[in-house]
Formats: sequence, structure tokens, C-alpha cells
Amino acid sequence: MKSKSPGWQRLVVANLAPLAVLAAAAVGNNSFPDRYLLALQEDRFAEWLTFWSFAVAAICFAVAAIRCWRHQTRWVWFLVGMALFCTFVAGEEISWGQRLFGFQSPEYFLEENFQQEVNLHNLVSTGWRKLALKLIIFGFGVALPLVMTLRPIRQLLERWGVLSPPWELIPSFLAMLWLYQTYPWRFSGEVVELMLGLSILLAALSMWIR
Repeated sequence: MKSKSPGWQRLVVANLAPLAVLAAAAVGNNSFPDRYLLALQEDRFAEWLTFWSFAVAAICFAVAAIRCWRHQTRWVWFLVGMALFCTFVAGEEISWGQRLFGFQSPEYFLEENFQQEVNLHNLVSTGWRKLALKLIIFGFGVALPLVMTLRPIRQLLERWGVLSPPWELIPSFLAMLWLYQTYPWRFSGEVVELMLGLSILLAALSMWIR
């Protein structure tokens, strides 16, 4: 009888990094609150790890798009779109290098952005930002892998160039939805962003390899 252990191994490995972040946040909030809060401040560990996760994911999606285009295996709009999305999020995460390079915010951002930084997501109301993030997490990380299990739909979407993250990552995306909905700790949103960055990076690596 064929062993199913490799499937469980893939499941564990795929979710190891995102769920490790969740576990570390839970332990840090309860046992080391000062260090937990410090790690989630701007220009600290969590923000930069989130930035690099999305930045490297953007590179992986771009390389995958180039490989597909060269081999003419499928349309590349989806991979290009994911590369642009990850580039945008990485830039927004560090306010496009404003604190790094020390340039002044234009007057519009000083007036309209409550953080007075050069980023677009803080121009949108909190409710709409939360809704958008939930839709991204659920749509990309849960709904898409599930519909891809239906062969006719998978064949149609792949013919259109749509690729799915591994279904093994669904537990991590569900954990993000739970954390973002319940918001049990301060800065839970930053923890979700880091988990999302790591999960999308894993999805990008998977698509690159495929």
C-alpha cells in the first residue's frame, strides 16, 4: 500500500514558516510583550522581513513569467500581475524607501495620509483596507486552490494562464483570516502581513519550479 507520509510532509513544510510566525507572535505577546511590540514597529524585524518576502516573491513571479513567455506555454498576464502586485506591496511596506532615504512627503500625503508618509494604502479607509486584505487572502489562498481541484475548472483557468498556490498552504491562509478577523493582539495586522508575504513567497517559488 502506498504511503501517504510524503503528502503530510509537504503539508507540514509548506505551513512551517507562516504558522511559525503565528506561534512566535502568540508566545511573544504573552511572554515577551515589550520585545513583541518592538519587533512589529516600523523599520524593525517584521516590517523588513515582510518587505523582503514580497520583494523576492516579485522576482520569482517575474522569472516564472519570462520562462513561460520564452517557452510559450501559457499566457503570462497572471504571473506578471502577481509580480507587479508583490512589487507594489513591498514598496508600500517601507513607504517606498522614504525613511530609508529621508525624503519629505509631498503636501498631498501630508494632508491626506494619517501617517503623513508616501504610501497609498493609508489613503484608503480602514474598513476598505481590511476588506481588500481579507478578499486577497481568501481569494488567492483558499478559493483558488480549492476550485483548482476541479479538473474542468483547472484546465480552463490554466489555459487562461491562471496558476494556483499549492493547496497545502490553505491552513496558513485560513490562519491569517482567523487572526485578522479576531485581532487577538496589538499589531495583529502586521503579523498577518508577514504571514501573507511568506505564504505568497512560497507560492511564487512553487510556480517558478513548475
